[in-house]
Amino acid sequence: MTATEEYLGIETTGFGDRVEIQLAGDLDVATAPLVAEHLQAAFATDAAELVIDATELEFVDSSGLGLLLTVHKRSAAEGKGFSIRGVRPQLLLLQVTGLSDVFMLAVAGGPPTPSFEPSE
Repeated sequence: MTATEEYLGIETTGFGDRVEIQLAGDLDVATAPLVAEHLQAAFATDAAELVIDATELEFVDSSGLGLLLTVHKRSAAEGKGFSIRGVRPQLLLLQVTGLSDVFMLAVAGGPPTPSFEPSE
């Protein structure tokens, strides 16, 4: 196990025309490159939708936010859907930065929505 893998678990699964990437731990300057590799592989598929499962994500820094914004822009440019589900209060940075209005977010147990109210 590398130091990066110690702080972030990543599991990628495909469901028909959707690729889902589940993140557990910290998405930060140290782990963002590993996540970017998984995202690059997801973009290389024919999937029409990319979903980030943030249910077990504990922390996101500016590098992680930058990566998510890059994925959002690339998805739009390639005509793919992109959403983040399982958003929890730990990801309040999305709301503080205004990115909650940019991403399609789904709080734990809810459907994707362009508005954001973190679940307790």
